[in-house]
Amino acid sequence: MKEGPLQLTLREMREMFSSARVWAGIVTVAVMIGIIGPFQTFSYFPMGPRIAYWLTTVVITYLGGVFAGSLVVNAFEHYIKANNPVVHILVAGTAAGSAVSVLITLINGIALGDWEIPGFHSIMPWVYCVAISICISALHFIFQRPQSEVINPPKQVPLMARLNVKNRGQLFYLSMQDHYVNIVTSKGAELVLLRLADAIKETDGVVGVKIHRSHWVALDAVAETRKKGSGMVAVMKDGVELPISRGQMDEVRSAGLLPAAPQS
Repeated sequence: MKEGPLQLTLREMREMFSSARVWAGIVTVAVMIGIIGPFQTFSYFPMGPRIAYWLTTVVITYLGGVFAGSLVVNAFEHYIKANNPVVHILVAGTAAGSAVSVLITLINGIALGDWEIPGFHSIMPWVYCVAISICISALHFIFQRPQSEVINPPKQVPLMARLNVKNRGQLFYLSMQDHYVNIVTSKGAELVLLRLADAIKETDGVVGVKIHRSHWVALDAVAETRKKGSGMVAVMKDGVELPISRGQMDEVRSAGLLPAAPQS
């Protein structure tokens, strides 16, 4: 089955925080902030406790902010199907900033017994945290985008050359109709006189799987798989349900669209 927002968020966080470089960066930033002692913490704590305070604060708020921002964005994409970068930035920033502001208040109140450390109560309200988080989300989008789109531009799928320009887009699925293949994309659909096997050969650059003798799907175009009657179907992003044949179950399962078969 396709991952839900929570499962996707947890997997993304596991991948991110399994990197030693990420943790090295977090600890380095926390120690530097602890030495500098911003927001009047320089006068509030001696050196050792100050570094410990900032290390705790940075780690907890970073984890909480990343989790909240990613979860809300993944849920937004899953249920609303929105893919607007501006919306993503605003949603992620608001969610992360809200989580960070709550966590800072809890850390100060629970760990220190002081809900208003000098310097925090006036400059770290919810609005301030959200504003900073939105800026960070925007910078992350700006600096991440060139790496994926400029340094490593996506390859043109050869099959797209067979379509009218207006129908060229993200490849969703291929379906046989008599001697034609119905090529369905995010921009439309078009019948092409071609064998399904030959059409699949021209999907280079798209990860997909043949789910039926008459149907091939791109993995990222599958919204979900579910039981229907005595069989299974793949529900595509455009709402179309395509049957999964019993003979293709192993391949579909290997592609991650179905749960692993129970062990006997």
